[in-house]
Amino acid sequence: MRNDSKLKILKHCIGGFLAALCLCPSTFAGHGWSWSAETVDQDPSVKFTSIAVDRRGNLHVAYSTNKNFGQLNYAYRSADSSQWYTLPLDDHLGEFYSYIAVDPRGNPQICYTPRQVKYAFWDGKQWTIVDIAPHSGVAEYSCSLIISSDGQPHVIWYQTHAADNAWFLHLRHAVFDQGAWMVGTVDFDGEAGKWNSIVLDNQGFPHVTYSQFPHGELRYAYWNGKTWVSSIVDSPLITNTGPEGAARGMGNSLLLNKQNQWTISYYDFGSLKYATQTGDKWKIETVDRLASGSTVLGGWATYRSFQVLDSRGMPHIGYEDGGAIKHAYWDGKEWRVQVVLGSTGDIYRYSWMTIDSHDNLYISYRDPATGSLKVAIGRSVQEQSTLASDASEEGGTKP
Repeated sequence: MRNDSKLKILKHCIGGFLAALCLCPSTFAGHGWSWSAETVDQDPSVKFTSIAVDRRGNLHVAYSTNKNFGQLNYAYRSADSSQWYTLPLDDHLGEFYSYIAVDPRGNPQICYTPRQVKYAFWDGKQWTIVDIAPHSGVAEYSCSLIISSDGQPHVIWYQTHAADNAWFLHLRHAVFDQGAWMVGTVDFDGEAGKWNSIVLDNQGFPHVTYSQFPHGELRYAYWNGKTWVSSIVDSPLITNTGPEGAARGMGNSLLLNKQNQWTISYYDFGSLKYATQTGDKWKIETVDRLASGSTVLGGWATYRSFQVLDSRGMPHIGYEDGGAIKHAYWDGKEWRVQVVLGSTGDIYRYSWMTIDSHDNLYISYRDPATGSLKVAIGRSVQEQSTLASDASEEGGTKP
């Protein structure tokens, strides 16, 4: 290889690492995790990615592009291959959010919100697309999806308008039961549910977390078999950290840990928070102070956090910080924070994280340089002593 070519490659790698920690050339080692990246789709207009892994280790991704006036796409990679396959599912949708999950048989199912709540599912032979609540009003922003052990889907979404186009602004829930979607409202308070998450308990009852504005609250609700019971987890009146009056609950992610406790990752304007339910109270701690502060996070799409548990029951959180993608994990003593992909000036990464049975982490995201869809893969490595990377970590308290 010519010297000038070598110099160009070296400059590219050094510049990319300093500016973005850009997985150059292919991997880098962090505290306990080594990351590599794969390109899934080279379309330059990728947005709102979501990734899931089935029991066999096969990867499934849902995402949108600007192609065909707003297109929903599905990508698949089997566990024993490096080849990605992509498929368009729906188009002429405008801008929308999508969320993917897999059922117990490993079949992908997707909720998405192109001003209505739509549901795409693979039954093992073909894709089918349905409207969950036709003619009921306008669905926008985020939706969340969970599938029970017997294959019954639950979907929640933020409905901004009623059927007569009047403001609605409530969190809605639907479950597919006996051949029909049963739809109801979780919280009738104003502006409840723009950010939301859903998990089923051991009895199959849905539990949800969601934001509520203008009070700036993080709320938790569960279905007791007859009605929704809602409570406040965090608000400016409960914790005074961060800017005075700053909202809480953006980008929330709910999880039931191995101690049968509900845990929530979420944002206030200046930090990533973590709440653990202890009896009828919540223990709230700060996982990471956001380097970006409250001024450059941008719109609602930049608040994205996602919780998973590894095989030991340790929590991992994937989240964004002004364009950087970070990975926080509990090592048994403290929270550790790793920068997976650094900020490059573009604050929209549209990322999502999942974990497989071997504790491999997968983060789908939009590459800000090319607009393409990529997946970062994190594999556990033996803990290493470091120098400069220690500056990117900070301790927390036990969750």
